[in-house]
Amino acid sequence: MTADRHALLDQFVAAWHARDLDAVAAMFAPDFCYEAASFRMASAEAMVAMARAIWIGTPDEHVELITVTVEGDRLAAEVRTTATHRGDLTIGDVTLPATGRRLDIMSVWVMTFAGDRIARWNEYGSIKQWAEQMGATVTIVPAERG
Repeated sequence: MTADRHALLDQFVAAWHARDLDAVAAMFAPDFCYEAASFRMASAEAMVAMARAIWIGTPDEHVELITVTVEGDRLAAEVRTTATHRGDLTIGDVTLPATGRRLDIMSVWVMTFAGDRIARWNEYGSIKQWAEQMGATVTIVPAERG
């Protein structure tokens, strides 16, 4: 029998707040996939690397679960994330130098579980707002046709 999904989410958030990479990685299923508005990570290793980058860039990041709804192997959570951009944040080939700015972002997490592990994590929120709160300018450029 699998553990309650809400309890698993609480366990994940506790590991995230403790900055425990091993515990965070252990929560992901072997075929884990994370998807946000503008990028996708198809492995637990990539997600752990992103967690490390986030904790360097925003070492005081705090996740608050506002509401959580569970149905079977899926859950949806309204999430408020607050932090201070104290370190350089590098994700992929983009680095946002530390600005000291406060971040306050709302998002929705939809997670699908495989047994007691997170198999899929979709995060819905404004990447543009997140980057702009750190002092970045976000420009949308049409793709070249051809």
